[in-house]
Amino acid sequence: MSLQLVRSQHAHLLHAFMTLLRQPRTRVVMKEFISTLELCQCDRKADAFVDEAHDWEWRTVEACGDLYPAEFLCCEYTMEALIQAICRIFCKSIGIEKRGWGNLLSDVVGFPSNGAKTITQICRWLDEYPSFHTVDFLQRVVSYFKESQGTMSSAIFRSATMPSNIVALLNQVFDHLPDLSSPSESFKGYLHMILLVLHLVAIVTRTSDEVSIAYFYDDEVEPFLDIVSRLDNGFPQLKDSVQWTYMLITHAAAIYETLCLPLDPERYAPRILEGFLERRRLSWEFRRMIPYKTAQDILYALRRLNICGNRQCTSEAAGKWMQCGGCKRVLYCSKACQRQDWVDSLKPHKYTYDNLAILGIIAGFPDKARGKPLPRRFSSLKFKKVCLAKGMEESTVLDMNQYLMYDERIMKILHSSKL
Repeated sequence: MSLQLVRSQHAHLLHAFMTLLRQPRTRVVMKEFISTLELCQCDRKADAFVDEAHDWEWRTVEACGDLYPAEFLCCEYTMEALIQAICRIFCKSIGIEKRGWGNLLSDVVGFPSNGAKTITQICRWLDEYPSFHTVDFLQRVVSYFKESQGTMSSAIFRSATMPSNIVALLNQVFDHLPDLSSPSESFKGYLHMILLVLHLVAIVTRTSDEVSIAYFYDDEVEPFLDIVSRLDNGFPQLKDSVQWTYMLITHAAAIYETLCLPLDPERYAPRILEGFLERRRLSWEFRRMIPYKTAQDILYALRRLNICGNRQCTSEAAGKWMQCGGCKRVLYCSKACQRQDWVDSLKPHKYTYDNLAILGIIAGFPDKARGKPLPRRFSSLKFKKVCLAKGMEESTVLDMNQYLMYDERIMKILHSSKL
């Protein structure tokens, strides 16, 4: 479908649709609006989009012939089918004549002032009608406005159901994937849809907003990794896709690393674990290059941990914490946990407590692990100079860091953008 055809046959509808997206609606208002359209309780004079939609035969649109397998195309006279058809027209037009269509899109969206607002409203549609067509449209709009991609990406998280929709869409593909012994034309359509969703996940992994990341990770990250693992283990054809492999070992592994999940080869795909271990190795190598900064980061991380110092214990907010009398940096919920952590196979506290105590004093930390305000952070260079003046050699600091970084809870905090 050419830009000329879109402008000649569908321009009024598309302008009306983009105007609709620019109108700020809460989730409740959007639900009410969609319900009105579904029941056709429409006031055609009051809304240009509604008026145009009534006269548009979207089932005959040329855009319907695309990569999506037939079972993923909605060709009934429903609001869902209408949204799919509009999204496909946008996607095809942007793909064929990006520059010319982009100018029109910019005019309609009102970029840059309304770009993020527009994406927020597209996400409202995605909440109600999760489909690959809407995901494709959303990504193309985000990628087109590269100058404000950070703001645009953050707007994606305003979707009420984005995490669960991502998992649901991947499960749809898994349930419909044919049992193919070799790649075929029909398999390309399924692969296309899988990659659409993973590209959306890639936007998630590149977003630095901790609240948004936690919103995604806390809700659906393990089901997401489960379905991705099922796809990779169940369909060898995917291993021939360079894009799938890249997304798997880069972005799925990045999520795995950020959440600091335990290694579980029986649950997760080997290639996700391989990507995670490689990222962990690079992270450790990077931390070895900045030992004094890492040591100071660990001191702050320990203050943020509201859990028992024994990495095998899950106790939180104990009635009365016990503090290690040697380092005054680590808390325990019981003497049993303190004894276990003292001889831990990976991070025995008996090898780190004395250096933790010295580094804490150098950094100006109070002698209580809780209750008092934290000191101002030293610059990395100044902290290194003070440590060396106090006899804390680099090799000693490296050894302490190495032990403590075996605690996945500490690593999770070190991966976050704030300490």
